[in-house]
Amino acid sequence: DAGYRYINLDDCWAAMDRTSDGQIQPAPDRFPRGMKAMADWLHSKGLKFGLYTSMGDRSCNKGGRPRNIPGSYGSYEDDAKTFASWDMDYVKADWCGGHLTEPQKQHTELSNALNATGKAIFFELCRGYTYDPIPDYVAKVANSWRTTRDHQDSWNNTKTVIESFYAPSNPGVPHAWNYG
Repeated sequence: DAGYRYINLDDCWAAMDRTSDGQIQPAPDRFPRGMKAMADWLHSKGLKFGLYTSMGDRSCNKGGRPRNIPGSYGSYEDDAKTFASWDMDYVKADWCGGHLTEPQKQHTELSNALNATGKAIFFELCRGYTYDPIPDYVAKVANSWRTTRDHQDSWNNTKTVIESFYAPSNPGVPHAWNYG
């Protein structure tokens, strides 16, 4: 009734290790029934469900857990298939961990892997495109991308984020959205 459509889990939802066959998995203490059950429940309420991943080999981990929460590096295709099998509607890809060398190539690989699942998954890049200009490829591989650093709980930071949307380097693109 409040108008929300998506419930998205940010960092620290995943278990500290992948399964023995390399699959990403939810933290069992936090999600004992798994992500598919969570997605099914949210969908039954008319909501869409999204998850966080990182383009590197580990997440940003701002939740205070040890820094070995796995990212998607080296597993873009497998993780995309897993997210689709869990019926995810949204994937946020952060830019943390090791092996962050080729943003266009890496973002394109994950985008292509998500599209290859056949499931419509909204793809967000969280990289902080604060430099001029935003790379042309971004709007071709993602539905949304970040244009600022992390938003902090202060008016000065909020004002900076709002003002960034008026910068000439922050053009609008049809059917895609930048955010701060």
